[in-house]
Amino acid sequence: MEALAISAANLDVIEKNMNDVAKSLGGVISNVNYVNSHVAEIENKVVGLNDEIKKLVDEIRENSIVSNARQSIMMNNSILEKKFGYYDSVRRAASSLASSINKSKISRSYLQKIRYDVLLNNPNYWLSNAYAAVCDWLINDKASCDIEVKNALNQDANKTSLFFAMLYVKLDRENVACKWLSKYLSTLNPLKLNDDFAYIFDLIANGAFGSSGLAILKETIDGWDTRLASDVSVQKEAINFWESYINLARKAHAVPFLKYVDKGNDILNNIEISELYGEITNNLEYILNYEGNKKSLDDLLYEVLFSSEKNEKVYRKDNLMNQLIIENNGDREKAKELFDKQEAVYDEEMNFHLLCSNIVINFNRYEVSGQARVLALSYVKKYIFDVFQYFNSQINNDPIKLTFSDFSTETVDGSNINEAKNELVMFAEKKYPVNYKNNVIIIAVVTIVGIIALAFASQNMILVAAICCVFVIVDLVCVYNILKDLNAKKELRGKLINVYGSVLEKSFAEITDYKRGLEEKKQDYQKLVTLLDGLNATNSFASSDRNVQI
Repeated sequence: MEALAISAANLDVIEKNMNDVAKSLGGVISNVNYVNSHVAEIENKVVGLNDEIKKLVDEIRENSIVSNARQSIMMNNSILEKKFGYYDSVRRAASSLASSINKSKISRSYLQKIRYDVLLNNPNYWLSNAYAAVCDWLINDKASCDIEVKNALNQDANKTSLFFAMLYVKLDRENVACKWLSKYLSTLNPLKLNDDFAYIFDLIANGAFGSSGLAILKETIDGWDTRLASDVSVQKEAINFWESYINLARKAHAVPFLKYVDKGNDILNNIEISELYGEITNNLEYILNYEGNKKSLDDLLYEVLFSSEKNEKVYRKDNLMNQLIIENNGDREKAKELFDKQEAVYDEEMNFHLLCSNIVINFNRYEVSGQARVLALSYVKKYIFDVFQYFNSQINNDPIKLTFSDFSTETVDGSNINEAKNELVMFAEKKYPVNYKNNVIIIAVVTIVGIIALAFASQNMILVAAICCVFVIVDLVCVYNILKDLNAKKELRGKLINVYGSVLEKSFAEITDYKRGLEEKKQDYQKLVTLLDGLNATNSFASSDRNVQI
């Protein structure tokens, strides 16, 4: 008892001590929670402070980037003004002279004065020499005119010849204009044409240079066409262009029976291809008949005069990048992305076939006439045929295999639905056969045993009767089992035939529609062929009527 009392006392002490420890732990935990709450509060303040610091740093960086961009633009403009400022003065003078040359008489003394001023103050610039040549021509100083023309051609034969070609059109000097036009076209590389040529192409195609200009353009382009026709890289680039454009016209389709068809994607591809004929025909008809704003000869002459030279283009492109940085609040990545797109148009060069393809499709980018688009398409229509020839090679009349779970059948056009149903019946019978064998064996065994037993028990009528009863009962049971199995299998066959048969009929009906659709779409293909065959460069060049705004 004493031992127990001591133990109880000890337990009381232990319990008291445990309670004290628990209270102490409670206090500690409470203090820890208090500290934790303060730590969490401090952490939140630190996070907030970090966000504010980050925001401040971003603002400083953004302001710094934008500020630097503005300074770069100012420095570039200063360089442009210092090094190439005289370009603009010559451009303005030449533009003024070009706009008034056929409207009013300019005094000889004035022409002589501005001629010398331009040459003296604006050296090493093709337009200075071209401007002086025009002045010399107007005052009938042939010797000086020839010298300045040569000087201008030496500095930039392309712009000089185009400038004089358009200037003589304004003066209704078609013969001279065509000579300069021929000179201009000879400076071009059919592998490296820029957007500007699209508008000159439009100008000539609409008769600004008369029938002679059309003939010169045709001869030049026919030569380019022959050259490019043997260039594999040109062919590939153009085919890729038209394949991408045609594929954009594809439309998604929901064809339920495809889930039962092996290689269903091929059929879906065939459906989409067959519908592309009509889509592309409609698109081309709309594009070719679209008449938006087109640039006049004066617009193009102005652009030639005020187009940037190579040595100043570097600074202007840098200004473009910096301006985009400013507009996007210092976001260099976004500015670079936009710059790349604009720079591509700014400096993009492409071969003649690709330019023609762009003239046809990108009618929002190129402000040209429908006549120019028709002419352009006549030179690249072969690529549309090439793309569709490739697409058409993927369409065939191979049998279509359908699989419904464990049953499969084939059809070419969906007309063999009855044969497919018979196949389904045979499949169902094979899948759920009636089990005659075991019951027939039992009947045979019982019959043999019964006959033997009857032979031995022929003297005992009671035994004979018993054996006959057993024989009859066993046979009846076996026949019952056979009939029961027959009905069960018949029910299973019926369900399978009903389910599969319904899907089979719908699938075959859709295949019939699909095949009929392919045949009907051949008419759309013929319509496309007729449209493209009707576009002939020779016919387009045959017109000599002047249809251009000067």
